[in-house]
Amino acid sequence: MTKPSSAPAGVSVMWVTCVLDGTDHAVTDTAMATGITSDTATWEAVCGTQFVPAPLICPPCPPCPSCVAFVRARATMRDLDQRMTPARHGRHGLLARVLRRRSKPPAVPPSSAPPTRDGRPPLPTASRSGSASSERDRGGTDA
Repeated sequence: MTKPSSAPAGVSVMWVTCVLDGTDHAVTDTAMATGITSDTATWEAVCGTQFVPAPLICPPCPPCPSCVAFVRARATMRDLDQRMTPARHGRHGLLARVLRRRSKPPAVPPSSAPPTRDGRPPLPTASRSGSASSERDRGGTDA
């Protein structure tokens, strides 16, 4: 007896019972067509077993463990377009993240920055302690 399988796109599989051992083997469409047109009337399963198919009216039997493993592995394989997604190649390593952080422009313009649009000098930068870096702002004179 045959029963269609939910195989991945591109590979269509039918389960066919073997006359000799009474197990169901997974057979691709191309292997089935080759077996039907051959003189020997043997079909090749996805596990590599050559077998003589039972009449297609036979009830399902226990499946071949090798064929089941092949169909499951094939169903979980990703296609080429899924393997080449940016999610796989978009993750950067530690070095890329460190270099990216260092390459960001400073939030406060440096003291040698050109004047602003209205002609005034840029605001003084603050040091780590929070005080202004200009001597003039501290009550002294810039020299």
